[in-house]
Amino acid sequence: MSHVLAWRGVDLLPPAQYRASLADFLIAHKITNFQVHEIAKLGRMTTLDLSPASNADLAAKREVRKARAEDILGRPLERVVYQVALQQVPRSYWPNILFTLRLMQNLRRESGSVIDVSSGWRDPLYNVAVGGALHGQHPLFTAVDLVVRSWTPDRVRAWIEARPEAQSIGLGYYKSFTHLDGRGVYARWGPVQ
Repeated sequence: MSHVLAWRGVDLLPPAQYRASLADFLIAHKITNFQVHEIAKLGRMTTLDLSPASNADLAAKREVRKARAEDILGRPLERVVYQVALQQVPRSYWPNILFTLRLMQNLRRESGSVIDVSSGWRDPLYNVAVGGALHGQHPLFTAVDLVVRSWTPDRVRAWIEARPEAQSIGLGYYKSFTHLDGRGVYARWGPVQ
């Protein structure tokens, strides 16, 4: 049996009140093409597996994840498998996503396509559980992983590189999706630079 872990970095609002408040914030900032559930999938669950591994590389990764999770929680973890529930975005982080969402609105308009967001906000504990970068942008609420249905990731990358604001965008280029963030400085990674 697994146990549920949750990051308690914020005072939690009732879910309906939280979604309504974040939706009002987005509308007030003229973000009308994206819904709260697309960028902050509250309650989404993932597994944090800390069980012993025969592969040395996997064992080392699990030890790092355990240490990071214990640091976030401020206590030792006694079990080997946990479920981790995605928690609310702290209100002070909400402005962080505006640059990225405005860029995505332009991308949606110019591509004429549906954009699927596979990952947006990740609280620190959830980010550890999914193997996210230690100092990544998802826990700062500046990042999304997305798929533009009618464009390849290569075409999305070319569109972003042609933007005047390209020097302040983090862009991760993968085979099946694109990571996009508004970190404020140039950053690129992935199979093609």
